[in-house]
Amino acid sequence: MTSSPRTGKENLGSMGIKIAINGIRVSQHSGGGLDHYTIHLVNNIAKLGIPFDLFTINSLHFSQVDVSRIVHPAFFVNKLIPKQNQAPFHGNNLVIQKTMSTKLRNQAGKTLGDPLKMFWTQTIFPLYLKLKKYELLFSPNQLDALPYLPSNLKQVITVHDLIPFLFKEQAHKHKFYLNYLLPKALRNSSHIIVPSSNTKFDLIKFFGIDANKISVIAYGLTELGNHANSPELVEIKKFKELHRLGKYILCVSSNLPHKNLATLIDAFSLIQSKIQCALVIVGYQDQGHQRNLINLVQKNKITDHVKFFDHVSSQKLPLFYGGAEIFVFPSLYEGFGLPPLEAMSFGLPVIVSRSSSLPEVVGNAGIYFDPSDPDNLANKIVEVFFNEKLKNHLSVIARQRAKEFTWEKAAKETVNIFEKVLEVTAK
Repeated sequence: MTSSPRTGKENLGSMGIKIAINGIRVSQHSGGGLDHYTIHLVNNIAKLGIPFDLFTINSLHFSQVDVSRIVHPAFFVNKLIPKQNQAPFHGNNLVIQKTMSTKLRNQAGKTLGDPLKMFWTQTIFPLYLKLKKYELLFSPNQLDALPYLPSNLKQVITVHDLIPFLFKEQAHKHKFYLNYLLPKALRNSSHIIVPSSNTKFDLIKFFGIDANKISVIAYGLTELGNHANSPELVEIKKFKELHRLGKYILCVSSNLPHKNLATLIDAFSLIQSKIQCALVIVGYQDQGHQRNLINLVQKNKITDHVKFFDHVSSQKLPLFYGGAEIFVFPSLYEGFGLPPLEAMSFGLPVIVSRSSSLPEVVGNAGIYFDPSDPDNLANKIVEVFFNEKLKNHLSVIARQRAKEFTWEKAAKETVNIFEKVLEVTAK
C-alpha cells in the first residue's frame, strides 16, 4: 500500500526525531538578510510545533523557540572555564556574566568571531551531533554546511547565492571553505534549498547538482514590511526634518561592486536637475568601495543631493521606506532580493535591474531596466517620477505582490523537505 505524507506537526512533532538547526551565524544586531532568513524561518518552524534543538549564541532573537531547546555553543567548553568564572545555566542556555574574563572573551569575539564560528561548526559541532545521535541537521547558511557527516546524520542546506563564484574579483574571507569544503558539503547533503530558480540554475551550472535534489523556497516578508506596522505620517515628517530630507529616491543596498551603485549614481546625475530630488542609499559600507562611490558623486557634482547612511536597524528602516518617492535597486546579481520586496510592501513603486532572481521576486509589479545602461535607468526614473497614474498603479500591485511572500509559507515548505529527507509518512 502506498503511504501518504502527513502534516508537519503530526509527523515530526510526534515521532521523537532528533533535529538540529545551526544558528551560530546569527549576529547580535541581526541586521543582514541572512540573519533575517534564519531568525524568521526558525521562529515559524517552531510555531508549527516541530521539535528541534537550536544552536546559537544570540537566543533572544528566537522568541518562538522553547528556551530548553536552545543550546549555547559555550555549553561545550564550560568545563574549561575556571569555576569562579562559570555562569549559571538556564535550560541549555549559558547566561554570560560580566566578569573580566568574559569581557575579554567578548572583545576577542569582535575580532575573531567569524573564524571561531567556522571553527566550532566544522570541528566541535559534528562530534556533538554524532555523540547525541541527531538524525537531521538543517544548515540555514551555506557557510555553516558540514562537508563531513556522521553516518547516521542527514543534512539539508540553504544556499542563498553564489556571488563568490560569479564575482571572483571580490575578496571573500572564507575562500578556502567555499572552494574546497562547500562542494563536498553540497554533494553529501540530502537536499538543498534555494530562494530562487536563478540560484538553482547556478548550483547546477557550477556544481553539477541534480535538479531533483534542489527545491526553491522563497523568502518571506519580515514584520518590517507589514503595512500595519508602517510609520505614521507624523513620524516620517520628523524623520525627514531630522535628516534634512525632502523628496528622495531610495536604494537599500550594501556598496559591494556587484550591487552596481555606480550605475545608479551615474543615472541620477543625468536627471537630478530635472527631478529636483535627492538620492538616499542605505546599507553596509565597505570603506574602500565607499571612497570610490564618494569620488564618483563628487566627479558628477551631485554631492549636495546624495546622502549615504550606513546599515540601520530594522526598527528605523521603515522610516526610510515610508518617506521615499521611488525605490531603485540596480544590483547585477541577487540570490533573492529582499529590499525590493520590502519596498513593495510599503507600496513604493520599484525600479529594478532585469538580472538574476529579481524578476522572480518583483514579477509584474515593478519597472525593469538594463543594469549596464545608466541612460536607460535615468529614463525609467523620470518616467515613473512624473507619472502619478503609473505610480499609483505600481503601488497597488506592489502591495498585492508582496503579500504572496510569507515566512509561514516558507516554514511549511521547509518542513516538507525535512519530511521528504527523513522519509516520514503516514502508516
